[in-house]
Amino acid sequence: MATPAQIAANRENAARSTGPRTTDGKAAMNQNALRHGLCSCVPSMTDESKEEIDGLLDTLRDEYQPVGPTEEILVYKMA
Repeated sequence: MATPAQIAANRENAARSTGPRTTDGKAAMNQNALRHGLCSCVPSMTDESKEEIDGLLDTLRDEYQPVGPTEEILVYKMA
């Protein structure tokens, strides 16, 4: 259980914390909750190149040969 002094200190610290201010800081904070990206709208992680993703997607398309939009979406999500 927090003491009244700890609660007051936490409130003071929270009042000074305004989050990231720079564009770089905001971009970094945007990725904080991303774990695996399976349900993400972001097509790739920051450390992956487009060529790697496209190569993986081509390989998966060759392997699974998706038929129709649903299967294509599932293959895309796997990549």
